[in-house]
Amino acid sequence: MPVQHLRYVLVDPFALDPTVFDSQSPGIDLYAPRHVTIEPGGHVKIDTGVTFLFPPDKLGLIWDKSSVAWSKEIVTEAGVIDTGYRGTVNIVLRNMSRETVCVERGQ
Repeated sequence: MPVQHLRYVLVDPFALDPTVFDSQSPGIDLYAPRHVTIEPGGHVKIDTGVTFLFPPDKLGLIWDKSSVAWSKEIVTEAGVIDTGYRGTVNIVLRNMSRETVCVERGQ
């Protein structure tokens, strides 16, 4: 479902609209706008190309998706988006596995 309760802007031509699973979901799904490879034990910063306009009393938190953490052994790092931050949201991912992991556009 499209996100309707939060203002955002796509500033990268390859950025994908954030979504929610259903109307009862508290979280928003963000997506990689490009293919990224993460070497074993390595980490990358993925620029989502999305800027959020949070209300003054709100902030964003980036959390692992349990299905991705379990199946691909990828975890997020540094996950606070401050209220007044107007840059694009970046997600830092660390590959905890012993194999190279590919994150495809839209994942």
